[in-house]
Amino acid sequence: MCDLHHDKCKSKWSEAGALIILLSALFGTFNSTEANTIDVPNEIYFAKGSSELNDVAHVRIEKQAAFLRNFDCYKAIVEGHTDRTGTDLFNKKLSLIRARVVRYELIRLGVSADRIGVIGYGSERPYCQTDMSETCQSQNRRTMGIVTNGAECN
Repeated sequence: MCDLHHDKCKSKWSEAGALIILLSALFGTFNSTEANTIDVPNEIYFAKGSSELNDVAHVRIEKQAAFLRNFDCYKAIVEGHTDRTGTDLFNKKLSLIRARVVRYELIRLGVSADRIGVIGYGSERPYCQTDMSETCQSQNRRTMGIVTNGAECN
């Protein structure tokens, strides 16, 4: 993990901090879940039962790719999610496909494939759990990117 007392890492985190301020204006607030992880609210939302990217998704992915190209010691994990409709098996597969679609776009935009992992959670980690309304469930049809530092940051 990245030692924040190491000069190279401090420099990268300082640069990342400046970029976080800039990206916060574009995406909203950034949350740091650990000292070496930045949880970027970069949700990509999907239509029910779909893995197709819309125009808003493409814009967000382009910005995510720019971040990863500029800070090449960071890696990303794209987490795929679904709503609670459909079977567990279908949702697991769809969530993985959604994550892979976002990964493919990041690679197409110049991010090295070995820096992007994917995981599909299906409906296991819903954002909205209060009811089965379309408004609530539409928030669960998403991917999220988790950005972490790689070993080369140490």
